Amino acid sequence: MAQLESNPPKVAGMQRMLTTAWREIELAIKPEWRPDRDQALGCGHYGCVFRTVSPGVVCKVTTDRTEFDFVTFAMTLPWPAGIVRYYAVMDLQQQYLRRPVFAVWREEAEKVGEHDRSHYAYKQFAREHAIYRHAAGYVRKHEDRLERLTDRDLEHAWDNVELDDGWTRGTDTGVGADGKAPFERMSTPNQRLAAALRLCRISLESMTGTAYGYTVAEALLHYLEHGMLLADVHLQNMGHVMRDGVETLVITDPGHSVLMPARLTSSNWF
Repeated sequence: MAQLESNPPKVAGMQRMLTTAWREIELAIKPEWRPDRDQALGCGHYGCVFRTVSPGVVCKVTTDRTEFDFVTFAMTLPWPAGIVRYYAVMDLQQQYLRRPVFAVWREEAEKVGEHDRSHYAYKQFAREHAIYRHAAGYVRKHEDRLERLTDRDLEHAWDNVELDDGWTRGTDTGVGADGKAPFERMSTPNQRLAAALRLCRISLESMTGTAYGYTVAEALLHYLEHGMLLADVHLQNMGHVMRDGVETLVITDPGHSVLMPARLTSSNWF
């Protein structure tokens, strides 16, 4: 697994969380999944990853409730190939810097954040992924308005939104100099939000047809169709796993998730 950021104070804090909850962990988790408190692989923004006794399984101690909620949700569904496999989650019933602390057990990934930029399909994947990420981020920013979308808003998006509405030509980031893509210039807030949803769908559908990163796109589309939008899966949140001798590109961190209203999930408009 690629080394994450070295952060000794955070490692020490997460180690304390594990030590305090050790009895509960022993009762709830398989012996081979017990984390090695002295083998921190590194830390990210929300927590640290530790080796376990079992090769190929790591334990992430995190203050990211959205990841805990997503994994709890995802474990009720079939598991797509394009995401690390999660095995267990646990609320450690503690706080770190006034945030609740959770433990997540998952498959170990290698080469996190590394991509084959020489692959002939990588450029198309990166471009369409930039469209997806910007549109998904817009949905997350305005998720409090999702319930207000009408059938007319969704129909407008279906009839008028194309993939390039999420992209400004001539940039590498998917947005213009003002930080806005064309869909963000639509007339009303509801039109813009419906357009962002539509862009999430069509960008993922396009990515599933590419020769690079299609497993990641299939996983994102799988969760969207089940009502969960993963809004912050960036290129550094992807890595590689070996399964049956085949290397697969996968999501290693689901990032911030948005639970879609049931009415939209059951709708075919987006």
